[in-house]
Amino acid sequence: MGQIYTAECHECNRIYNFDVGISRLYGSDKLLDLNSDFNLLKLFKEKNRKEELRQILERGKCELLDGYGHKIVICDRCKCMYSRFLFTLKEGDNEFSPKYLCHNCRRKLRELTDHEILNDIFQCQYCKNSIKFHKSGEWN
Repeated sequence: MGQIYTAECHECNRIYNFDVGISRLYGSDKLLDLNSDFNLLKLFKEKNRKEELRQILERGKCELLDGYGHKIVICDRCKCMYSRFLFTLKEGDNEFSPKYLCHNCRRKLRELTDHEILNDIFQCQYCKNSIKFHKSGEWN
């Protein structure tokens, strides 16, 4: 089950909606199965590392660590926010996690905590006005 976070910019009327969490459809067995419609490759947005992820999944000796799901990530430099599917695979002593970069300035993105989402003041990415998120619903 997931949460929907919404913020409205009162200056330019832009609305931000982010789904955070995990659907019941995303069981670890489906995410690790290349034949599933809900596998990690379909959720992974790093084009240059897709082949590396495919090879890990094909070997079939990895474990999906807890805490995976849709998250809000932010660039600490330019303050752009995105929704990304975050996860960590463990294969022996090695771990594989997404290393998403900001589309605007190419810096590494950082996951926002629920506390930050609900308590911090953010910038509208279009007009730079202050915006504040609130929980606006739930999703399955």
